[in-house]
Amino acid sequence: MRPSPSLSLPCGIALPGSRSRVAAVALFLLVAPAAAEAPASRLPERPTPDAVARSAGDPTLLRTAAGIFDPRVAQLDFESLGFSAARAGSYGIVQLEPAERGGAALLRELGAEVVGYLPNHAFQVRWSVDSKARIAARPEVRWSGDYPPGLKVSPELWPGAVLSVNERVNVVGFRGADVRDAEERLLAAFPEVRRTSRVSTSPQPQIRFRVPAEVLEAFVRAASEIDEIGWVEPWSLPELNNSDAVSPIQANNTTDVPIWDQDLIGTGQIVAVADSGLDRNQCWFTQYNDGNTTNTEITDAENLVPPATGPLFPQRKVIGYWVAPGASPYDDNQICTSSATSWHGTHTSGTVLGDRNTIATPTDPGFVNLTDDDGMAPNAQILFQDVGNDSTGCLSGTAGDLGLLFQQAHDGGARIHSDSWGSPTGGAYSSSAQETDAAAWRLEDLLIFFSAGNSGSAANTIGAPGVAKNVVTVGALGHGNSTTVASFSSRGPTDDGRLKPDIMAPGTSTVSASGDDNDTTPSCPTNGRSLSGTSMACPTVAGGAALLRQYFADGFYPTGARSTADRRAPSSALVKAMLLNGTREVQTMPSNNTGWGRIFLDNNLFFDNGDRRVRVWSQAHQVGLLDGQTDTYSFVAPAGAELRVTLVWMDPYPALGAAAQLVNDLDLEVDGPGPTTWKGNVFSGGESTPGGSADVVNNVEQVRRLAPTAGTYTVRVIASDVPGNGDAYTERQGYALVASFGNCSGAVTTAPGSPSAIDMGASGVQVSFSAAAGATAYQIYRAPGTCAGAAAESFDLVGTTASTGYLDDRATGGFPFAYKVRGADGCAEGPLSACVEATSTGGCDRVPDFDAESVTAVDGIASPACDVVLDWSVGTSNCPLATTVTYNVYRSTDYNFVPGPGNLLAGSFAGTHYVDESVDSLTTYYYVVRARDSATPPNEEPNQRRVKVVPTGGGVSVGTFADGADGSAFLEVEAPWQVSGDFASLGSLSYHNAADGGTYPADACASITTPPLELLGGGTPVLTYAARWNVEQDWDGVVVEISDDGGANWSDLPPAGGYPGSFAQTGNPPINACAYPASQGAFSGSSGGVFQVKSSSLAAYAGETVLIRWRFSSDPGSEEAGFYLDAVEVTNATTPYPCGAIFLDAFESGNSIRWSATVP
Repeated sequence: MRPSPSLSLPCGIALPGSRSRVAAVALFLLVAPAAAEAPASRLPERPTPDAVARSAGDPTLLRTAAGIFDPRVAQLDFESLGFSAARAGSYGIVQLEPAERGGAALLRELGAEVVGYLPNHAFQVRWSVDSKARIAARPEVRWSGDYPPGLKVSPELWPGAVLSVNERVNVVGFRGADVRDAEERLLAAFPEVRRTSRVSTSPQPQIRFRVPAEVLEAFVRAASEIDEIGWVEPWSLPELNNSDAVSPIQANNTTDVPIWDQDLIGTGQIVAVADSGLDRNQCWFTQYNDGNTTNTEITDAENLVPPATGPLFPQRKVIGYWVAPGASPYDDNQICTSSATSWHGTHTSGTVLGDRNTIATPTDPGFVNLTDDDGMAPNAQILFQDVGNDSTGCLSGTAGDLGLLFQQAHDGGARIHSDSWGSPTGGAYSSSAQETDAAAWRLEDLLIFFSAGNSGSAANTIGAPGVAKNVVTVGALGHGNSTTVASFSSRGPTDDGRLKPDIMAPGTSTVSASGDDNDTTPSCPTNGRSLSGTSMACPTVAGGAALLRQYFADGFYPTGARSTADRRAPSSALVKAMLLNGTREVQTMPSNNTGWGRIFLDNNLFFDNGDRRVRVWSQAHQVGLLDGQTDTYSFVAPAGAELRVTLVWMDPYPALGAAAQLVNDLDLEVDGPGPTTWKGNVFSGGESTPGGSADVVNNVEQVRRLAPTAGTYTVRVIASDVPGNGDAYTERQGYALVASFGNCSGAVTTAPGSPSAIDMGASGVQVSFSAAAGATAYQIYRAPGTCAGAAAESFDLVGTTASTGYLDDRATGGFPFAYKVRGADGCAEGPLSACVEATSTGGCDRVPDFDAESVTAVDGIASPACDVVLDWSVGTSNCPLATTVTYNVYRSTDYNFVPGPGNLLAGSFAGTHYVDESVDSLTTYYYVVRARDSATPPNEEPNQRRVKVVPTGGGVSVGTFADGADGSAFLEVEAPWQVSGDFASLGSLSYHNAADGGTYPADACASITTPPLELLGGGTPVLTYAARWNVEQDWDGVVVEISDDGGANWSDLPPAGGYPGSFAQTGNPPINACAYPASQGAFSGSSGGVFQVKSSSLAAYAGETVLIRWRFSSDPGSEEAGFYLDAVEVTNATTPYPCGAIFLDAFESGNSIRWSATVP
């Protein structure tokens, strides 16, 4: 286990800057009903895996990484660790009563933004003072309180740590938070600290730093006190972590290849591998037979920024070669950590699917042309994602959001992702694991594999992202058919007690493809290379998974023979469940040394001449279970042969800082003859035993009986606790269920007849059919669209019934669906029925499409009264039967407000033009407009885009025009410009050219502009402003320009002394979005983390009416923190006049007033 860092945090550290947004929050400020006595104080304590598991069933407890406690009766004494005492902030925790379902929706209705889930029954929220009070008053709320700084810090950064000279620290914001403020202030406070990277697209935004050991304690404390920061953790770049494996993974021996014997050699499967690089000119990767001919071609690398995809070559072995930012093309033998890479990526890729010498063809039973170093799926294709740097050997390409890497692979056609790398986190859940779990939940048909790590043989040594719950984590055995655990293979459990690794494979002295320094001409070494590690075991299982996936894609299920009509695209949960349901026991299972055992494909893949039967039921998230629902299935198993039932689901990602990572808890129960009930994961002596408690830790559950009694077995999948994590659609949980048992003879040989599908309104779609001979149950499959347009593989199970009718109550209203039905008996499934279709008129929960960027808010100066005019584009409903779209208009004087009932100005407004007459003069207002449809209940899209306006009169006064974004914010902003609270030279607000929570956008050309200003002829007008900038040097920039003809033409207006930079690197033609030439001066580079005051003489424009703008231009490359503008002043100029008044004290002081409005 990773040692915990030592902190002796000093009291009171001040962060420099003109504005503090630090929320030093109390231990817990209770605002919900409290216990009669004052809460007890207890020391924070990192929970053991056993404590996490034992506390799962108690709804009164909060289970956090810092301790498990009832917040009504206990406080964690973080001050004992040197963290600050407390005051309220913008973020809090709300724990709901155990019986409350749909808690995230309730909190949103009360005006809070849900940003994460904490067990048990609690949510992280961003709230205002008003919504906080509303929440505290609700009876559904058990407890609520502000977020303590100490709760944000990983226990690995508590006192007692052994520190490196430069510790890598990851500072993570709450979901949706803007963390640039934190970055700038931390760097200003700690000049010896260096930012290494930032990730704004991950589930929670991240900033990574190198922190010298001598300031680590102060840095961690300071980061924890910043309101928007939700987690602080150690971080490190991931480290790199076969003929003799082919037969063991297929047949559990050293000679047979029963899967290859069925022509299952990976044909049609694309496997993505992310690794140090690939020598794609080696003969393992240059030849591919597509069923027509053998193509011999080399695929060159393409530099891309995920999730963007590049060229694909369907006729090549390497279907695509994409290089991530920070990486460089091809493989190497450099040393990044303790050992050289040894052409690591080439070796792992070869293990998955390498094929040299005589090439595999799609119809090659037994694959008699096996070469000793060929891969597990020799006819599969590889989409290689290069994340290694050839200069250093480091995996620099993994420093970004891993979710984008997986999205890129999925968009490129890959459905299996092999990753033989990770960071040694000692079983701790990390941000990289969170990114991976988020992607695995979202991409329901991409299964991700990770090596367990090489930190064995002690317990609790699994690395990250291998600790992620939705991946397949692979440990290593000895060579070939060995059942001995490799000494280096990392062991479980994880910190929250989950079983890891998931599965084992040979990983010692694995012979696979070798590389060299020749990256240009074709090469074919005489021998492969032998390497050892969990890095070798991981691609072995991933290659086996490609064979398993082809089994479904080629239509082997359910008959055991290849069938075009039975083709299906298996979900990632189904492929994982199939792998884990068919393993060969290595140690008494389940084990934190070996998981569920060694991969054994033939133990689970049913063929028409096999001795075992398999049944599968798989449901996508959109038709999954809601909290409290149960799905029931049954089968008849013969006596004697092993019986296994495995349940797998891809769980929503958890909040960082949670002690337990499970969000949605499903439970597996199996009733057998007797009657006897077995619960998932209640094992003794390697098989299930009656009694025990439901597993509340893992998202894999299994029941195993070595010598089952013949008879009927009933399986229940129970949604015991499905709160979701606050993200859309996470409150319904899909899953895959697999059962295998001794072979039997199915009696259903005909399809159900005369199928029909009839819309039943709000109830759903009624699917009816005539009985199939011998069927005791029926399985209903559904595909989106019509029968004519639905491919065979697009049908997924939606439900089962024992009768000849099924009501599909999960059909989304207004959409057509195609249905097919299978009859089944206790043994097997029969053929599919004809296809029928219906369009549902039931409920619909899809939010409307709405262009939030179209919203404009302008001062209604045509009226002498104060008013604001808002306009926006028409929204579009995504519910075909609820097409009427209305709009909710929210308003606040807080630039960062959360739309909710307390600031709803106009509800269900029918038009796209709204006049707000309830405003005060010269006050800055912020508006959010959201579209909602006419469904029951209505669906409202959740955009947070705020537009601003200042009501003024039609006249002007003479003096100094001033705008600092506080008070009256007159400047007209064009997205992405907006008012920001990150930094300010005066007051608390400024203008910024980036959206909350991220850097400025690439390829943008946008301006922020003054209103028309008349410059007086009798004086010398001067423009002054304060600027702070961090803009990509010589590529991006901000240019100041002036127009004296209403914006038709613009002239450069450089500051006195000239611009600090230019577009020197933009090229010709220019690649920056506004097309400024390389010679154009600009604010480019950095101001050093401070505001600088700039000025320009406007004497040449005296007597003219001018517009002044700050025009931002970026190229398609890197993005930085951006440009902040504040304290804008123009002397000897007109300034907007208040609305609703004609006489002011200005008359008395001798200032002139010019009134230009027409008053009735």
